[in-house]
Amino acid sequence: MPLDISILNRKNFNSNEFIASNIAITEGIDNKVYDVEVLVNLSRTADKAQEIREKLDKAIKISSAYRCLKLNRELGSKDTSQHLKGQAIDFTCSGFGTPEDIIHFLKREKVEVDQCLMEGSWLHLSIKEYGANRNQFAYYLKGEDGTRKIVNL
Repeated sequence: MPLDISILNRKNFNSNEFIASNIAITEGIDNKVYDVEVLVNLSRTADKAQEIREKLDKAIKISSAYRCLKLNRELGSKDTSQHLKGQAIDFTCSGFGTPEDIIHFLKREKVEVDQCLMEGSWLHLSIKEYGANRNQFAYYLKGEDGTRKIVNL
């Protein structure tokens, strides 16, 4: 039985934004939360999303947050993705600026994160469940061999 996700509601976010996925709907994937630990992590992630929203003072659009394993694999992401644990969001904030504008602002504001990565036209932001966050602000650089390399800001 899926857990009640209403605890994810925040001032500027509806709980469904943290589990919604057009791909899941299209592919018939059940992306509901069944694990209490994941729900607790998602609650902390929702708090971080609200903090980011307030710092930017503009609406942010979450394109991905929690992903079940099947959805994560469908999206071609690694099985180690923090999305699986409810510890990450992918988002944009067009009212504030580009992903580059946002990442530099969040770094200047010393927002505590595990990672804040520019991934093309969006940002990936994650927080750790346990232990110290890395506070890594970075972007991907595509090498000549097609591999992606993380470059820290």
